[in-house]
Amino acid sequence: AWSWSGPVGIDRPGDFGFLMRCHKKKYQLRAEVCAKGPSLFVVLKPENVLSPPMRIVNACAIDWIRFSQRGHGLWTCLSPYHETTYSWDYPLEPRGLNIEIVPYDAEIYQEHAADVDSGAAIVRVDVNHD
Repeated sequence: AWSWSGPVGIDRPGDFGFLMRCHKKKYQLRAEVCAKGPSLFVVLKPENVLSPPMRIVNACAIDWIRFSQRGHGLWTCLSPYHETTYSWDYPLEPRGLNIEIVPYDAEIYQEHAADVDSGAAIVRVDVNHD
């Protein structure tokens, strides 16, 4: 079954991205809240993959990374030299990422945190093994 993200605000006009998840699949949506007279309308449509809210890039040669919105354990894994788009799982909560580097020998995790504002962002992760 698909699960929605955390609560979203539809009390005033605006737009925002959020995620829906089903097992290992994710679907990014954009919600537009429009005012027409005294009514508010919510229009859901697919997120523009060419201009997502965020793009996560794993530039590591041999290490996997995994990331989640800070304070939540909905992890997404990303293999070396791959990238993915990302929207917040909980759009109304503080915006920050937990990023863990999973070394190729998987004995040590390096944990990092990144503060990300509401604008579009590219998060690039690379590890030098020298």
